[in-house]
Amino acid sequence: MKLFIIGNGFDLAHHLPTHFFNFRTFLSGAHPDFLEQFESHYGLYPGCDEDEQREILWNEFETSLSNIDEDIILSEGTNINLVLEVEDMGVEDTIYWCVRNMLGNIDKLPKYLREWVQSIRIRDCLPRTSQIGMSHEDMFVSFNYTAVLENVYRLTKEQVIHIHGSLRSYTEDPIVGHSNSQCIQNMQEEISKALELFDEKRRGTCRAIHQYYVKTFKDVKKYSYGLIPLYGQNIDEMIVVGHAISDIDLPYFEEIDRLTGKSKNWTVYCRNNQKAESKKNSLIKAGIPERRISIKDTQSFFDLIDDTAASEYAAQLAEFARKNKPKKKQCAPLL
Repeated sequence: MKLFIIGNGFDLAHHLPTHFFNFRTFLSGAHPDFLEQFESHYGLYPGCDEDEQREILWNEFETSLSNIDEDIILSEGTNINLVLEVEDMGVEDTIYWCVRNMLGNIDKLPKYLREWVQSIRIRDCLPRTSQIGMSHEDMFVSFNYTAVLENVYRLTKEQVIHIHGSLRSYTEDPIVGHSNSQCIQNMQEEISKALELFDEKRRGTCRAIHQYYVKTFKDVKKYSYGLIPLYGQNIDEMIVVGHAISDIDLPYFEEIDRLTGKSKNWTVYCRNNQKAESKKNSLIKAGIPERRISIKDTQSFFDLIDDTAASEYAAQLAEFARKNKPKKKQCAPLL
């Protein structure tokens, strides 16, 4: 039995617009006000112009979620002129809600993320690899929100763990976030300092920033529980496809290696040598020795480049799924 670990590069190889820059394009059309507010508070790249900063933000989206410009936001929040008295709301709470709105009301991000994923059409998507599909034993850990594995490769829901949720009815809503718990702790300390100084404006601003960090935090330890179905499975190899193996997700790879006995080999598919070295070093950082890691060219995995061959394989997958469809349990006849 093989365990495939699937990242966004897998969906991109199927010609789907699943890059976070595509999410930005969606927001620019569907929710431009949110996008404008959201982007206006990322100014941590000295020497970059606005377009370069935007590209960095969306190319490193999850990591960048913790890189808001605190100094500017604190300055804006503490300098808000409260001309009107807000009935039944003090200075601190008023500033808190004002700054929350300035930050783009981050509570809307998961909702808009779901809307975006729902807009990605996979109905006409063709399979691009013959290494997936002709087995109901292989298991998959998918970091993607789409249902390409189920809809295109006809895998059963028992085979696929959507570790960050998906649009499938049996998974959580799509999850996105940073892993910087230190920024949460630091802002909690700033809230306490503002309380000691009786600075209501600063405290309200810090509360809003703290809430932003909490709302955009991806608790990897919490979501790692989704990997429990791997325990005790007869898995003999891990295959990583389309995943950057970045620091934010390393705890998942550590847990997968632990659940599979810390003895199985890892095969990682890469597009170029530079990425290969980076991914290998990331796995080593996750505690996997180099002797258990092998690197292969991505082109050898995605072997169905021709649409005719892809269509033929799609037909084979459909036939395989039809013949191996789980039978419904028959109820005993009533006597």
